[in-house]
Amino acid sequence: MLNIDGVTSAVTNTTEHTATVVFDDTKTNTAEMETVLTNNGYPVESMKYETIPPVADAGYSRQVHEGETVTLDASGSYDEDDGIAEYLWEQTGGTSVTLSDRAGVRSSFVAPKVGPDGEMLTFRVSVTDNAALYSQDYVTVQVTGEYEGGTRISGTELWLRAVIHTPEKGQINAIWHRGGEDATADGHKVIWGYFHASPADVNWGSRDNPDIFVKIWFDAGGRIDVNYFHVSVPDTEVFSDYLEDDHAASGNILTMDRRYVRHYYENSGSYSEEGYEDGNPPEGYETEGHSAAGYLAGTNLGISAVIHTADGDMPEAVWKQGGGDVTEAGHEVVWGYFYANPSDVSWGSPENPDLFVKIWFDAGGRVDVNFFHVSVPDIAVYSDFPRDGVFDRKGKTILKNRYIRHEYQH
Repeated sequence: MLNIDGVTSAVTNTTEHTATVVFDDTKTNTAEMETVLTNNGYPVESMKYETIPPVADAGYSRQVHEGETVTLDASGSYDEDDGIAEYLWEQTGGTSVTLSDRAGVRSSFVAPKVGPDGEMLTFRVSVTDNAALYSQDYVTVQVTGEYEGGTRISGTELWLRAVIHTPEKGQINAIWHRGGEDATADGHKVIWGYFHASPADVNWGSRDNPDIFVKIWFDAGGRIDVNYFHVSVPDTEVFSDYLEDDHAASGNILTMDRRYVRHYYENSGSYSEEGYEDGNPPEGYETEGHSAAGYLAGTNLGISAVIHTADGDMPEAVWKQGGGDVTEAGHEVVWGYFYANPSDVSWGSPENPDLFVKIWFDAGGRVDVNFFHVSVPDIAVYSDFPRDGVFDRKGKTILKNRYIRHEYQH
């Protein structure tokens, strides 16, 4: 029995409803709406249970980027047979969006383009039924402008972006090219690819002229590593965001000295680290002689790599040429990577790069051979120009010295 203004009445109906936000139909945030008691069919507003806060106050929101589909959902359960409830979704705040179905249990919209500071969108759902029961509550969706120009990696909760600082056009968005992916026998997953400048922005932009190599490692233990390797001359900003956490996007600048950046996500935390490189091999690491013929890469250049595994074996890595191009100025570029032979180690795979390589044949006669160490074991690198069967340059790449550059002049 309820006593309202001195009048005692029977409670005739109770009900509970749930409001839900679904992001790209993969991840869901849920909050119960307030339970409402009715007195002879009319809501008793003062008797709402406040133990379950409104959705907006409870913070049931998640960052999404422009163009992402968001679905609003509602459902109800009744203590008594009160008939079919009617739901009405309405937007109450933020940049206007088009709801696919305002009057219904589910309604979807496409996240709009917002400013660089992002914006909070708010939606209200109202519920009525044939017993005149009424309730309403709110859900919020945070849209962030940081995602403009970036790419959500398909099949993951990762977003990446790279911005190249060019002398010709200033800052331009780099284009993401996904190379491949694989899973190891231990349950780890790898995705690799690279960013390149668009030929619409600069005359050296090409899908076969990588500017930033990327290797993403999804560790079986839950850690995610995003490894960026700076290849070309201009400074480049790199960003990443793990969309399942509440942290803002991580960002760093890659330069000719700061060649390596790692963003990693672990135990709900977001972290980054940088590596400064001068292109020289580390001191104190001996590199054994290498008698194998190696591989022909480009015009009259021989290259090879040997992986030093933890058990003491030293198998030769396999070269996979990714592509090549000639710029408008007459420079030739060849790129690819070395990987461990699956017959040598369990983690070996043609889609698990261990050493990225970019070779630049300058129109002025200089040849740059750039090696970028990706994986855990030490890797010895070798080059031979002009190719005569005897390697002229060598060095060992390690985790603390990932970049080695061999330069030739002819």
